[in-house]
Amino acid sequence: MIRSDYHMHTEFSTDSEAPVGSMIEAAIQKGLTEICLTDHYDQDYPEVPDVEGVPFIFDVDAYFRILEKYRESYKGRIRICTGIELGLQPHLGAFYKDLTSKYPFDFVIGSVHLIHGIDPYYGDCLLYTSPSPRDLSTS
Repeated sequence: MIRSDYHMHTEFSTDSEAPVGSMIEAAIQKGLTEICLTDHYDQDYPEVPDVEGVPFIFDVDAYFRILEKYRESYKGRIRICTGIELGLQPHLGAFYKDLTSKYPFDFVIGSVHLIHGIDPYYGDCLLYTSPSPRDLSTS
């Protein structure tokens, strides 16, 4: 049986509206003993039509302050870890190294959300030209 979830997004992440407290309560109701909130942080994410302001950036100081309050109030009921899901891009290595050194994250996820600066969810992002490699015969 799964007792933990280390990939959860809350209202800190552009792609979620779930309050932190409701995520914790849902985890407890499901019988989880440990969770890690890993909200998206995508430095240099492009503007998108359905998001006001800068998408996928959150106030990390506020994040830690709020999660510390929840850790204290849920102590003994569930272990709450602090994490982050970084949107990896080659030019951001030093920035993310500094960010993850500055804060005591328990867990860091590295994900690729953009291809050549485009999120495939929002735009025409061709990964292959025609014919694609899967269409080519090796014989």
